[in-house]
Amino acid sequence: MLSQINSVHTKSQNAYQKRDIVQKDIWIGEKLAQRHIKINSDSSKLFLTLKKDKIDLLETLQGIECFVQDKINPALTSQHFRYFKAKSGSYLFRSHKFIANDTSMYFFKLAESDLPLEVDLQKAYMQGTAKELSFLLSEKKPCFNVLEFKATIYPQRGQP
Repeated sequence: MLSQINSVHTKSQNAYQKRDIVQKDIWIGEKLAQRHIKINSDSSKLFLTLKKDKIDLLETLQGIECFVQDKINPALTSQHFRYFKAKSGSYLFRSHKFIANDTSMYFFKLAESDLPLEVDLQKAYMQGTAKELSFLLSEKKPCFNVLEFKATIYPQRGQP
C-alpha cells in the first residue's frame, strides 16, 4: 500500500489518519490465476474506533479510480476487467465492503493477463454510470452491486 501520511490524530479511544496518494492492492486467489483489484485515491482518512474491545476501521476515499480483474484465462492470455472512477467512497475493513458514489464504469476485454496500468476508455465494450457501486470481498470473488446503473454497449469493441 503506497501512501503519504499527513497527520495522525487521537482522542481517547478513537483515532484518524489523513493520507495522500493512496493505493490498495487486493489479491483474490483462484485455482488457475490470482485476480487483482487495485484501488487508487487522491486522498483518504482512516478512522479507528474502539467499541467493546473490538476495533473498527473505516477509510473514506476521495478521487477514486479502481481496476478489477473479473475473469482471467491464462491459457489464452486474456482477461475481462472493469475500471471505475468515483469522486468519493468508503472501505469498511471489518466487513471488507467497498462503497463508491456517483461512479463512471467501463468494461474491457484484453489480450493480456496482467492488470493494465492505464486504460483507453474508447476501447470499453460497455460503459455507464451508477449512483452507487459496492462490492463485498469474499474468499473466491467480489460480489458487486450497483444502484441506478445506466449503460451503453459497444459490441464491436469486445474483441481483444
